[in-house]
Amino acid sequence: MLCFLNCHLAAHMNYASERVDEFEYIMDKLAFDCENAPKIADHKLVFWFGDLNFRIQDHGMHFVRSCIEQQNYSLLWSKDQLTMMKKKEQLLQEFDEGPLDFQPTYKFDLNSDNYDSRVLQ
Repeated sequence: MLCFLNCHLAAHMNYASERVDEFEYIMDKLAFDCENAPKIADHKLVFWFGDLNFRIQDHGMHFVRSCIEQQNYSLLWSKDQLTMMKKKEQLLQEFDEGPLDFQPTYKFDLNSDNYDSRVLQ
């Protein structure tokens, strides 16, 4: 049995723990509207979609841009909040994420391929 979930977890850099709490809440409390429906964890495969909002831990934009320019994605993703939280949160360890061999997809200047150039990130 397959389960497809779509969610929008708490935003902003400092809310990684809240995102994990929301993740756990969804896993524990979400009930499907049909008789004898399995819980999320009882499905053979679970796909999570949406805006999970995990960020690259704050090492400054110079670090992030340097990693992108050098295509050093492994260093960049080692600072990813979800990657770091998976090391200490048992429930997150139950899930696999595909290889992160691409540059970050957020946040760009309007109508451009340039990363957000605002001073306040």
